Amino acid sequence: MGRNNKPWQRKDTKVWYVTIDGIRHLLGKNQDAAFKKFHALMANETRQERISVFELMDEFLDWTQNHRAIETYEGYKKLLKRFVDDNRDRDVTELKPFHVQKWLDQQEWGNTYKCGMVTAIKRCFNWARKQGYISENPIQNLEKPKANRREKPVTRQEYATVLKLVKKSDPFFDVVVFSWESGSRPQESLRFTANDIKGDKIVMANPKAK
Repeated sequence: MGRNNKPWQRKDTKVWYVTIDGIRHLLGKNQDAAFKKFHALMANETRQERISVFELMDEFLDWTQNHRAIETYEGYKKLLKRFVDDNRDRDVTELKPFHVQKWLDQQEWGNTYKCGMVTAIKRCFNWARKQGYISENPIQNLEKPKANRREKPVTRQEYATVLKLVKKSDPFFDVVVFSWESGSRPQESLRFTANDIKGDKIVMANPKAK
């Protein structure tokens, strides 16, 4: 159940918030300043939510860490950190699609990586809207670059070269062989257990695999 019209403090970060009309407002860590901002909001002196890119993405990563797999959290953390490093103090309400687009155009990444970056950023803002941190996603209409198709499969010669570089006594040798023979992705090869073996098949359900 959401909190309404009464400031409350997160115990872990010591930051004050208030939820008004379904929108969560960041009030800061200083209690006196937080309550002054709260009274200003209630007096309609400022009704727009104010939260920086850093603060919003920090909240999103906290939630992801607590509600999603560690691999998902680490993936979002790696991607979003790059955006936060260059946009940490920007007010979310002032962010426009062209801000993100121009930032992307300055990066020397391929389209596949840029596509993943936009996906992560938009996921964060969609989450923030659903949670009530913001009333709308300011980059909803941002277009994702088209990811490049992976056209180059591993050849048998490349596979043989990799095997020569790994000792047979190394458990990684078995991972390489299994991945090659089964066609599974590396993360799937590392996750399956004896419980996933069904007869002559390995059946892995979400969230272990696609």
